Amino acid sequence: MTVDPGLPGQPSVPPGADLPTEAFRMIVDATAYAFVVIDPNGTVRYAGGSLERALGWKPAEVVGRSMVEFLVPDQIDRAFAAIAEMETIDRSGLGVPMVFELYRPDGSTSWFEIGATPLFEIPGLDAIALRLRPWNGSYHLDRFIDVMLADEPVDVVLGVLSHAVAALLEAEGAVVHYAFDGERFAAASGSGAPVAELRDHAGPWTGSVGIDEPRFTAVSELPGPVARAASALGLQACWTVGVPSSDSVAPAVLSVWRVRPGPPLIGHRQVLTRATRYAQLALVRTAEHQRLRHLAGHDALTGVANRTQFRDRLAHDLAIGERDLAVAFCDLDNFKPINDTYGHRVGDEVLVAVADRLRVCLRTGDELARMGGDEFTVLLRSVPDAETANHVADRLLAAVREPFEVAGDSVRLGMSVGIALTKPGMTADALVAAADEALYRVKRAGGGGAAVSA
Repeated sequence: MTVDPGLPGQPSVPPGADLPTEAFRMIVDATAYAFVVIDPNGTVRYAGGSLERALGWKPAEVVGRSMVEFLVPDQIDRAFAAIAEMETIDRSGLGVPMVFELYRPDGSTSWFEIGATPLFEIPGLDAIALRLRPWNGSYHLDRFIDVMLADEPVDVVLGVLSHAVAALLEAEGAVVHYAFDGERFAAASGSGAPVAELRDHAGPWTGSVGIDEPRFTAVSELPGPVARAASALGLQACWTVGVPSSDSVAPAVLSVWRVRPGPPLIGHRQVLTRATRYAQLALVRTAEHQRLRHLAGHDALTGVANRTQFRDRLAHDLAIGERDLAVAFCDLDNFKPINDTYGHRVGDEVLVAVADRLRVCLRTGDELARMGGDEFTVLLRSVPDAETANHVADRLLAAVREPFEVAGDSVRLGMSVGIALTKPGMTADALVAAADEALYRVKRAGGGGAAVSA
């Protein structure tokens, strides 16, 4: 709409008058959404100029062709079902927009939300107007939620999020820098950017830690190796913004990479704020789930594996046919007097000290667990015979032979050990029971020694 310079503020088109057809065409061609008109049989009758920017096709390349040519095969039946539904049920076009995957000229695909407006009531037209809104960002956000809920590794989760962020910001790439050690980031996950170089060099991402205001850096101003790698990808701009802090994870930063130069605009900044919150969600949830998984499989007092984790690991190793496995069942001697004399808090400290000593004396590959009370087990690997088993038992006994400092006193503990070697067809429960039986023989003999199951 133009304004007559002789009459400030007065429009050249009177209020209530229809805009010229050229104005509507300009609006359709300039909007961020692409508009297409199809026949009920799916033939394209009209395509707006914005289709090329949205999907890569020039209007002249699609008019007269069937929409089937642009739909991914598994989307075709759903598209025609929607047209039939519109003709028979929803002639006013009140249905919710649907999402479809469409081909681009180079054979790649993009996701679009397509809203339909029936034009059946216009005499002689009998067509449907389609509005195509880019939906790649939302598609990848949905995938991000899916992989996060599936407890995929954090680099996978952040990689999917990076695709969403790039699509929402019409950028070529996005990266989440995380595991900050105070000087640089130990990890970075993303796409469309020189991720490998970002892991090895400091840059504006390190300067954005704890800063929620987006910063713009020209690619030419980045550290040499990063600048060269980014320039080779055609990138010109790097935006960085801090991810909101959390007590459970180290600081993180989001970087966005674009071929267009210049800083983020107001709309970009709003999307960046949302994106950093998604990144925070992914990092915090991953950290919490790692903590919960650790607690589920480890003894809360000593930090070693618990009974369930030990049995699951033993059963797994037996199931995959690992050879020369053995189980050592260890029980402390004279531990009850410590609890009776000094109290359970001091008794817990002694148990922690015992676990530390046993852990240190283990060989590579051996795994320690606490079964409960003052009982420990060790999953032993590479124990082919009784001689090797006795050697391992000697190491375990020696670990607790030296006195323990208990509330200022020097206290000696003993330990009894029973070891069982695996046999063909032996189950995890049978192996543990055999080790327990060997331990019982030592206890009956007065304790302070070891026995190997026959």
